[in-house]
Amino acid sequence: MDLVFDLSTALGVVSVIVAFTFGRYVVLSGLWYMVSYHWFREFFAEHKLNARYASAAEIWGELKLGTLNLVNFCGFGVLILWLHAEGHTQLYFEVAEFGWAYLALSVGLVFVIQDAFFYWIHRLLHTKFFMKHVHGAHHRFRNPSPF
Repeated sequence: MDLVFDLSTALGVVSVIVAFTFGRYVVLSGLWYMVSYHWFREFFAEHKLNARYASAAEIWGELKLGTLNLVNFCGFGVLILWLHAEGHTQLYFEVAEFGWAYLALSVGLVFVIQDAFFYWIHRLLHTKFFMKHVHGAHHRFRNPSPF
């Protein structure tokens, strides 16, 4: 499969990323919210660092801020599409092309690179400028929920 960089393909990539990421966010975080805030609240209450549970307004704020993170995921998805279309990177869609060992190693390598990338980006976000103008909203949640 050869991917081209055009509006239709970019919007398709964005649609898949939004559907997958938002679905994963809502389903996994929502499930954990139900487990830890409702079904087994008494069990988890004794393990909370902050005994108070987040209010509905705080949870709504977390949901809005978390959903904004979709912009990052979509931007990186479109960037990868563009890099591939320009010949700066390769994507393959058939495991048989390189084999299962290559797939496992490349996925592992992606996790290592992604973890290092997010570590250094997070360090950058803690500089004065970015903390004041971008990242500070993340730290205003003193009693986070699963969202």
